[in-house]
Amino acid sequence: MASKNYIERRYGRLVVIGTRKGKRGQTVCDCLCDCGNHKNGVDVADLNRSHTTSCGCYNREKTVERNKKYIRKTHGMSKTEEYRSWNSMMQRCYSSKHEAYERYGGKGIVVCDKWHNFENFLADMGERPKGKTLDRIDNSKGYNPENCRWSSRLTQTRNRSTTITLEFKGETKTLQEWADEKGLPYALLRTRLRKQGWSVERALTVKDGRRKEVCYR
Repeated sequence: MASKNYIERRYGRLVVIGTRKGKRGQTVCDCLCDCGNHKNGVDVADLNRSHTTSCGCYNREKTVERNKKYIRKTHGMSKTEEYRSWNSMMQRCYSSKHEAYERYGGKGIVVCDKWHNFENFLADMGERPKGKTLDRIDNSKGYNPENCRWSSRLTQTRNRSTTITLEFKGETKTLQEWADEKGLPYALLRTRLRKQGWSVERALTVKDGRRKEVCYR
């Protein structure tokens, strides 16, 4: 079948990895983008006319660049903390060259369309308070006004899915917070709980085992 000849052809950032018939009987292609994302069901006519050349990452990157130039030219805000937060957010989600891309864009975390414009982001989030950074309330969701806030490092640490939290005597704190409060090494608490199978109470109330084990009262 002639459509098979399209396989492995390159169109901009897209490489065809499969072909099939569309709803109107036309040839459509499933493609792999250079950024690692898939773009499926692309009409071959759109590829041949260069109407579609990426999964969408090219246009998003261009949007970021246009915003950079616009901000520098009209607002002079490219060196502000708010702009740095916005730019870092966009790079994490849409630039495959960013060191954190695999944990964000690579996992499907995206920025809402409205926030592709820096001015909209600034209007929704306001000025960045001193000592705080951009944080998602629900880490399984993307960046949008309902899911974002300016948070302290401690709040962000507690919000991470990998952060260990413990409840003891009606209080819930991270393992690091309990370690600081009880004067115990973080690694020791982690070992007691994960490798030695100690209860939370015993792990938190017994002093460092390298010294005499005396329970706190």
